[in-house]
Amino acid sequence: MRKKHVRLIAIMALMLLASCSLFKKDITLNQLYFDDGITYQIGSTKPYNGKAVSSYSNGKQKSEVYYKDGKVNGTRIEWYPTGNKKSAENFVDGKLKGLASRP
Repeated sequence: MRKKHVRLIAIMALMLLASCSLFKKDITLNQLYFDDGITYQIGSTKPYNGKAVSSYSNGKQKSEVYYKDGKVNGTRIEWYPTGNKKSAENFVDGKLKGLASRP
């Protein structure tokens, strides 16, 4: 009987983890499109919420940007092909806030 409970709890825990954003895969910028000032994921009519990334052909990350309600929101970061940081800019509701940092 105890083994049955442990197995049930383990299955429930896995289902919970699978439904969490822990397994949410980042999408690439080429999976998004821009229309009338709003960003959407291709195939969706809802404004995109989440992180989008792009990479160089050498596999190193090129950029990382967050969207909320289809607008850039949070820190947008870009890197050189070497992996060194190129720039970081803060956005709120699609508008640049403050100065961009360029190391």
